[in-house]
Amino acid sequence: MRNDWASLERYRGDNARLAPPSPDEFPGKPYVGRGISGQTTPQMLVRFRQDVVALNAWMKDYASRNDAVFLDYHTAMADERQALPSELSSDGVHPNEAGYRVMAPLAEAAINNALGRR
Repeated sequence: MRNDWASLERYRGDNARLAPPSPDEFPGKPYVGRGISGQTTPQMLVRFRQDVVALNAWMKDYASRNDAVFLDYHTAMADERQALPSELSSDGVHPNEAGYRVMAPLAEAAINNALGRR
């Protein structure tokens, strides 16, 4: 477990002991309602940055091809780690007050752009 920094093994034993899925939760599906607590958050973080970068590129391209307004906070705010720098966020993901000060004029410009397209 010491090398399991994403906690992928944390719930292996509990998962093996689970009862069959309740038909009330996800009818006809083999899913179990376990919530999103510690089991998924570290696993999501394994791919979070690369997925955000890829999704951002896809949305930017889609907006361009479909004449839609796309507000790209990521490119305007990301550092070399593809995360928010410490001056804009305490955790690299969620903006702080300084981060929102960067975001505000970007949002205003995108809204004005969208309204101008009506």
